[in-house]
Amino acid sequence: MEYTKDIVLEISNKRQIGYYKLKEWTSNLKKIIKNNKIITFTLGLLIALMVVDFVLVNSFLELLSRV
Repeated sequence: MEYTKDIVLEISNKRQIGYYKLKEWTSNLKKIIKNNKIITFTLGLLIALMVVDFVLVNSFLELLSRV
């Protein structure tokens, strides 16, 4: 009987447990970002430059295909 209660309670509280794990994960991510500002800035800059590079290469290939 106790085993059945544990299974039922675990299933009913699964959504709340997932919410708390997600909240804990995001708070840990926020702490990492605040503590490592140089790394975060570098990664953001890297992603931005990759996007710009992709746009430039794509436009060059379109221009090349027209000629």
